[in-house]
Parts: sequence; structure tokens; C-alpha cells
Amino acid sequence: MDARPGRSFALRVQSGTTSFYPGRPSDTLGYNGSYLGPTIRVRRGDDVAAVVTNGLNADTTVHWHGLLIPGELDGGPHQIIAPGATWRPTLPIRQPAATLLYHSHVHGLTAEQVYSGLAGALLVTDDEEQGLGLPSEYGVDDLPLLIQDRQFENGRLVMPGGMMVAMQGRRGDTILVNGAVNPLAAVPNRLVRLRLVNASNARIYELSFSDRRSFHWIGTEGGLLEHAVALEAITLAPGQRAELLVDFTDGRSASLVTAADTNSSMMGGMGMMGRGARRTDAAAPATVLRFEPRPLGQARASGVVPTLLASRTGPDASKAVRRRRLSLNMGMGGMMGSGSGGGGLTINGKPFDMNRIDETVKL
Repeated sequence: MDARPGRSFALRVQSGTTSFYPGRPSDTLGYNGSYLGPTIRVRRGDDVAAVVTNGLNADTTVHWHGLLIPGELDGGPHQIIAPGATWRPTLPIRQPAATLLYHSHVHGLTAEQVYSGLAGALLVTDDEEQGLGLPSEYGVDDLPLLIQDRQFENGRLVMPGGMMVAMQGRRGDTILVNGAVNPLAAVPNRLVRLRLVNASNARIYELSFSDRRSFHWIGTEGGLLEHAVALEAITLAPGQRAELLVDFTDGRSASLVTAADTNSSMMGGMGMMGRGARRTDAAAPATVLRFEPRPLGQARASGVVPTLLASRTGPDASKAVRRRRLSLNMGMGGMMGSGSGGGGLTINGKPFDMNRIDETVKL
């Protein structure tokens, strides 16, 4: 959904069913559909009116993950949308082009609602980016790819639970891309832009190509890098994004693969600790997405990796007026008890509290 020309968009948070496998419907959540949501594109300098309606029987929020906006518009745990209610924030877009993420962020239900499908890509564009000649034909040579691990039983999506999940977060035995199992992308046999989004609950991916081809890393959460960086592998933690340029000119098929889930529990052998505790699949390398290059469309991009991507002025550390120390800790119980009042996950020894503000920072 392009927010132009009207500079607005509408989302309906809804429940539904999705057949990830033929004839095996699963109960899911989505935006304007049964699972995940549309890619939303906004432009720097615009004030974009969002209309978000909650069609669920539970509270939700919509958090614009990475959008640099005032807190009251951010869609965090304090901006609750009650069942049947509509939230109408106007979003001032004042940041460089970047690949962002929107998702549910309601306190106590974030993991469950995101796992069930409440996530989508949010793209910011600007004149500087558009002048670089990067691949920009949406769905052809410019592909947002939401990567998730999910668990299935008899072809139906299930919600992992039990002690292992409480300690290590929800993980699955099947990798989805944009909600698809065993996905295949037909791409042009030229330079292609991949906007990778780790929309998993807990899994960290170590991504590379099956034929060890190199690629160029051109963007991160904050937008385009100053210069492209040639890599053969890249790591993405949950919520992280990375933009890559991959050259498929040779026409050879290749797969994006991930290494073993090195962040999974050391207690992987204890497989009886609840549904979803299986570690066998996550402990092995896995295919994320297969690419089949073909002659497709008309090349609108230059086909050359730009030397300079974006000019960046970093903050002057000497002008800092205060130094803050934030210590992130996870107790022996992992995430257990980290909800209402528990002490599993803390910052400076304190668990999250909806009614407490720890730091007030001047912009």
C-alpha cells in the first residue's frame, strides 16, 4: 500500500484462517488479511494519516518499529487499541529511506500476536535513495522478505509452550518467508535488492548463499549505509533488518540458507519440556528461500552497485551532557516470570512496569 497520493493508509487487525499446507487450515491473525500484512510505503517529508481498526476480541497495538516519531504515536504498549476501536495517528515521516517493520506490541500479548501473524514491512523512501539507481520495481527486483520460524503439527500452525519456551522464547521447526512454506522466488537475471526482515520471535539467523556467492550489504535499520560492504554472510536477530544487493546475472539458481540456531537452549536434549521444545530442526542448517533467475521485466536500475550510498553525519560524542549505564540481565529462569512483576528479564535490576518511567531524555 503506497501512502501516496492521498498520504494515508488503513489497516484492519483481524483473525482468520490460513492454509500453510493444502487442506490444513490454521487459526491466524493478520492486517487486512488472514496472516501478516501489506507492505506499506511512505515518503520522507510527508505527514501520513493512519487508520487502524481492531477487529479482534483482544486488545492490540500497532508499533511502527524503527519509525522516528513521538512516543504517543509509536504504537507501543501504552497506545492500546481496544476491541472494536479505531486509532488514527498522523505519522510525520522525517527520516532517511529505510526498511522498517510494523507489528503488535501489546503488553503481555506481543509474542502470541506476532507469532500468530501480526507483522508487516514498512518502507520509507526519499529523493536521495531514488537517485541512486537501485533496484526499485516492487515484487520484481525489490523484495521485502519477512523471515519467521514457526511450528506445525500435521500441517497446522501450533503455539509452542512449556518451560523451554518460557526460558528461550518461541521457536519453530519450519522457516517461512512472507508466510510461505518452502518458498521460491523468481527473480530477474540481474541485480536484485533483498530487504530482509527477521520477524521471528526468538531465532537469530546466520544467512548466506548455498553457492557461497558474495553480495553487497547496503542498508541497516537506520537506512542506507555510506558505502556498500561486500559480504558472504550476515547475522539478523529478531526485529533486525538488512538490505542486500545480490547479482543474479549468471542465471544460476541459488538458495539463501541459515546456519544452526546457535542461540537455542543448551538444554536441547530435554525434549519433553512442553510442546515446541524440539531442537533437532533448529540445530541444523536450513534453506530459507530458493531463487530462480529468469528474464523478467525491464531493468529500471543501473545494474551497478553505487560507490557512495548515503552521506551520514554522526553525533558529536563530546557534546554529550550525561552518560547513562543500562545493564540488561536475564536471570537463571530465563524469560520465566518476566511478565507482570516477575524478575526474569531486567534493566538495571528492574523488570518492565507499564506505570514506571526510568529515563526521561531530551531530544
